Amino acid sequence: MVETINPDMWIPLQNKYKGSCVLCGIDLEVGEDVLWKKGQGVKHKVCEEPVISEIDTSVVWKDDKEYTYEKLRLMKKCQRCDVELDNKGNDTWINCGRRVCEDCFTA
Repeated sequence: MVETINPDMWIPLQNKYKGSCVLCGIDLEVGEDVLWKKGQGVKHKVCEEPVISEIDTSVVWKDDKEYTYEKLRLMKKCQRCDVELDNKGNDTWINCGRRVCEDCFTA
């Protein structure tokens, strides 16, 4: 049995039981390297608790319409904040029929 020197520390070990990560909820297989903490459970060694951010609903969209992908690629400004967009064909901030800048996409 592993003796806990510091009860606040996560202890590295191999998972003995099928279960899920207490942080991300993804299944953990038997034999997988995990971190265990008494009273907390097990988690992936590289798992971090997800950051949940609320969408700022006070921001009024400049253009709240949905467009086809072809029209979205031609847009020069963010539909939400009106900032200039990269129109070199490598802008990936298109989602759900709208095109936004990176800041608005991750908001």
